[in-house]
Amino acid sequence: MSKLYINEFSNLAKDSTGATLPVPLAVETGGLNQVITIGATSLASARLNDNTTFVRVLSDVNCFVAYGTNPTATNSSFRLIASRPEIFGVQAGRGMKIAVING
Repeated sequence: MSKLYINEFSNLAKDSTGATLPVPLAVETGGLNQVITIGATSLASARLNDNTTFVRVLSDVNCFVAYGTNPTATNSSFRLIASRPEIFGVQAGRGMKIAVING
């Protein structure tokens, strides 16, 4: 079965001088990961952690994803290409979820 992998992050990384880098801080993921089975109907993730501000999504097939408090993915949602991870900012503390559908 096809899968959507979601990794949640709350902070950006910093370089050795303390300057913020435009990438999530990978070492903090500690259990903030979800896997959703992708099918012919929209399926939503569990609620993202209240501290999550970035998500990395990766699918093993082409699919469509939608974000929101009660999202439904359709063939007009954001298209995610198989095996190409994407990183998105999300609103922390809003009860956000990610929905996915085959595509």
